[in-house]
Amino acid sequence: MHMGSFGPHVQRVTTAQLLEALRPLAEAVGRRAQAGVPVSRLMREAALAGFLVGAGLSPSAALDVLEQGRLPGTEFAPEPPVAFANPDYIMSAPEPSHGPFPTDDLLRLIEANMQDEISTVAFYSTLLEALDTAAISDRETVRELIRHARSDEQSHYQANRELYRALTGRTYDAAPQEKPFTDLRDGFRKAMLGEYKAFETYREIYLRCPEERIRTTYFKLLTDELEHATFFNYALQVLA
Repeated sequence: MHMGSFGPHVQRVTTAQLLEALRPLAEAVGRRAQAGVPVSRLMREAALAGFLVGAGLSPSAALDVLEQGRLPGTEFAPEPPVAFANPDYIMSAPEPSHGPFPTDDLLRLIEANMQDEISTVAFYSTLLEALDTAAISDRETVRELIRHARSDEQSHYQANRELYRALTGRTYDAAPQEKPFTDLRDGFRKAMLGEYKAFETYREIYLRCPEERIRTTYFKLLTDELEHATFFNYALQVLA
């Protein structure tokens, strides 16, 4: 979950904008979790919001899609054939906004991504340990969400590793580095902000790379990171 540095030609979605836009979604996830909606369904709903942003919508427009397309009796469960067929609510994924990514720059970013992803796996394991003694409601839901995010981050590390090998013919392995936090609230906050930064990094790689394999890889990763940010936003809400 590494925050890269890019030129001004790439349109940014700021962390503040993401926090504001996703607050209603996180609140809805919390209400629905407390009402007994299965966590697997909540994950799909959060992932859909990430997909819409990754496809080119602003965060606020993505939330509008979820509201307009929701199924009867739900808050954030749009029916894909309806939502995606309406050009007023969904647009095609944007074309690359710049020329080919300099190879050396891309490889350095992939190395940094691998370092951060494997460090995040260890970080989330530490959060799970801290969760056992924390004062928190809906503990089991939060535990399952963190485990899901940790599994995704491990997959992200492997995806970056495989992409690096495909581009260079060499393997690159990163060792985890510590991500310290003072208490569980601080840990959840750092995790949430880290996920937003990772979303921005992966989104900009996606926008700048014309090669389809790279774009496909990072499109999936960026939607995962935004989903995880929603998880930790919810975790902060139920922390006493």
